[in-house]
Amino acid sequence: MESDIKEYAGIIFVPPRKEMYIRQKRISLTEFESIFIDYMIEYNGYCNLDSFAKYLSDLCQKNQCKKCLVVYINRLRRKIYYQTGEKVIRSKYSFGYFIQP
Repeated sequence: MESDIKEYAGIIFVPPRKEMYIRQKRISLTEFESIFIDYMIEYNGYCNLDSFAKYLSDLCQKNQCKKCLVVYINRLRRKIYYQTGEKVIRSKYSFGYFIQP
């Protein structure tokens, strides 16, 4: 189980349980949120929206609207902020998202 734990910039992510910890505060994740956090950790805290949309369509075998992805990501950002008071996922115009340590 310990090998399943992933860490990046103060975020501890436990994929089998679909939860993450930021400063010892537990956040339960949906399936999409879990995929998104896993993707960001795998790519060193960066997520280009185009490449993530392609990755997600390959994974789920259906195309996702980029506007829908933006809505889902903003819901996750809001959830993290309300539960921890931290703004760890930031957006970068014309690029996508990154984790701010």
